[in-house]
Amino acid sequence: AAGYRKIVLLKGTYRINGEDARETCISIPSYFTVDMNGSTFKLDTIDNDASGAIVRMTDVVDAHLINGTLEGDRFERKALDLEHLYNGEPINTVFIRGGKYCSLDNLTIKNTTGHTIFTAYQLGPGKNVSGYTNTAIVDGKEVPKSNCSTSSMVDLQDIINWDKDTDYLYVGYYGGYRGIKGESPIVCVSFYDSNKSFMETITSYQYRKVGIPSGARYARITLLGSNIPTSGSDSLQVFTKHLGDYNAFTNIDFIDTRTTCIAPAACNNLLIEGCTYTRCGCSITPLEVDFEDCWEEGQDIYYRNNTVIEKAATNTGTIVDNTGYNHVYENLENHSVTIRGRASGVVFRNNTDGKSTLNWAVNDKIHSGFGRIYNNNCGFINFYNSSGSAIPVEMKVKNCVIINGPTTNTWTGSLPDRVVYENCTFTSFAGANATLVNCTVIPSNAFQDKLFFYGCTFGKDQKNGYNISSFVDTTRVFENCIFNGQTEFTHYGFLGSVFRGCTFADLTMIDCVSSGNDAIVFDNCKINSSADKFIHVGPYAYSTGRLNFLLRNCELTHIGSTFIYLSSTPTGDSQILFEKCTVNTSGTT
Repeated sequence: AAGYRKIVLLKGTYRINGEDARETCISIPSYFTVDMNGSTFKLDTIDNDASGAIVRMTDVVDAHLINGTLEGDRFERKALDLEHLYNGEPINTVFIRGGKYCSLDNLTIKNTTGHTIFTAYQLGPGKNVSGYTNTAIVDGKEVPKSNCSTSSMVDLQDIINWDKDTDYLYVGYYGGYRGIKGESPIVCVSFYDSNKSFMETITSYQYRKVGIPSGARYARITLLGSNIPTSGSDSLQVFTKHLGDYNAFTNIDFIDTRTTCIAPAACNNLLIEGCTYTRCGCSITPLEVDFEDCWEEGQDIYYRNNTVIEKAATNTGTIVDNTGYNHVYENLENHSVTIRGRASGVVFRNNTDGKSTLNWAVNDKIHSGFGRIYNNNCGFINFYNSSGSAIPVEMKVKNCVIINGPTTNTWTGSLPDRVVYENCTFTSFAGANATLVNCTVIPSNAFQDKLFFYGCTFGKDQKNGYNISSFVDTTRVFENCIFNGQTEFTHYGFLGSVFRGCTFADLTMIDCVSSGNDAIVFDNCKINSSADKFIHVGPYAYSTGRLNFLLRNCELTHIGSTFIYLSSTPTGDSQILFEKCTVNTSGTT
């Protein structure tokens, strides 16, 4: 109040009385910086499980904590046998509610019990939206439209008067698990003055800020879709709140946290950068960072240049991200990121550690916007559809080096055209349900369901052999692909594959028989083989197995001893058909 903007503490250890510390801890006001100067804030042991914090910032502007260590009471509570189930989860280290332009920088945070840095929103007044008719507002006039729903007038007076510095509103459901209402996240808000005369229509997204024009008093809400619910968790409100805007958590070393290091419950324009994690996320929520409770109000999150140094033994991943808009993940080391089915506009790029991985639920377009995944060198990048019947959005992965192939075994609907990998390198591919374009593929040993390869190169070089097995009869298409090295197609279930315009440096096929009706088809391929036996059936193939090889317009060169060798008798309707092929072989059949 006297105009001071910063305090530099005497170096030492400052003890924080834990009991009821959520309200009585160090509270940093607006326009103020606490420079800890290498000091430690130590939380005394808390016997209860429902309160406690070391530092709090409540609806403040331009508040900062820098240059020190925050130490929780985790090990003391363990010694007192207080660490059970969810006990202690609300004991935060830093608690931030609302506010904007705040930061935490150059800190060590260790031995914490609850969600370490926890952010929450400051909720203002809200109004229910009802009275929908199948109309749209066009140039201020009602126009009948069967696929639109426009509400009756909503009085904005309480929202406008809540905070003189808040000139915006949100449209959505502000309780529970949020969720997009109607058939699109797009929302049109038409504003009217105190005489209910039309002013303007602003197009935005549900849960995004919508600026309130000066002089506005009323609003009407237009959604895409009909039969919009007006009560319960599927209803819509107009409301206002402080999410926590333009905050930054930078250069923080987290050590031995019981549960998450960072747990934002709402945020807009949040930067998390230069953080490290050592043995964090041991239980309760066994992750380093949990965006789970942000829902659609987790907006414009920039998470970059962060490193997991050592995972806790019970850690199940690094990040869970449920939903929201515009989340950027880049330059990460040793991270495991899970994106669930309502995140829109996610970027995953320049993650160069082979231990970094991505699991992404891509549901329908209403809930999941398109993502951008490129320039990564990571463990795996996999997709799945968590909503069952919904048709997932299309995803493209570009210019990545991926250790493991797309193991999308949980993909509902098995739609390979929805996931395209372009100009990627796979060092141990064993995937399913994907399309690969101009990729380099080193198979691990098995191919699964519904795979399409266009212009891909298989194998490392001419000297390294590899085999490709399949334990299912299904659809696999290879067009204009190059198979380097010694390639083996093997196992009695390898059928249902089509090769068009492919080149094989050295191919052999062993026990490729099946009781199914599918065929191995080579069309306009160039095939070389130095194997002793080019097509080799037995001794491990079933004697009742069915052969079905179709070779059309192919050029084959075999320098082994036996071109076709059958050590067991296939079924009577088997065939090995050469049609308009050129065959050069030094062996016998």
